[in-house]
Order: sequence, then structure tokens, then C-alpha cells
Amino acid sequence: MITIESLIHETIEQEMRELIIGLALLQKSNDEDEDAMMTIEILKTRAESFLNQHFNISTVQFDIHDCVHKLSDLNLLEDESDGSLKAVSLEVARDRIKSRIRSEFTMH
Repeated sequence: MITIESLIHETIEQEMRELIIGLALLQKSNDEDEDAMMTIEILKTRAESFLNQHFNISTVQFDIHDCVHKLSDLNLLEDESDGSLKAVSLEVARDRIKSRIRSEFTMH
């Protein structure tokens, strides 16, 4: 029997998977070609291709705008004035996520 708790848990997991895929693909792009311009459309295509190639999921509609919003909210994107997407380094991402978690779970 599906419960509200299991639906909430699945939703949170889905959001995390989306975030991780977006960040990983941006990191891969950073490593492969620092001069290449990554756009929202390219990232969406790469995410859907990744899911198809590795998990045989061909009917997915990757919610790229939600993914980019989450990455931005966590301050994991570098500021690109030309509209391209570039992730901060993994070390910076780790530090920012740790700081965010600490601030959200600190009792006042």
C-alpha cells in the first residue's frame, strides 16, 4: 500500500537524482572542454541521453529548469554573464553544501 510518507520519500529521492545528474554532467563538461558553452537545452539533451544510455529510460522528460533552479539555489553554478552553465568545482560544491546543511539544521 502506498502511503503519503513513501510518496514524499520518493519525491525527495527524485529531486536528489535530478540534482546529482545535472551537477555531474556539468562537471564532466567542465573537465572535457573548459571553453565549450553549456546551455540549458544542451544539458537537458545530455541528461536525457544519459538516462537512456545507462538505464534504458527513453521516455523521460528531464525537468531541466527545476534542476538548474536547485543548482542555483545551492550556489553550485558559477556566474556566467553569457547565459551558459558552468558548475563550481567539486571542492567548492562540497563546502557550500556542507555550509548550507549546517545553517539549515542549526538550532537557534
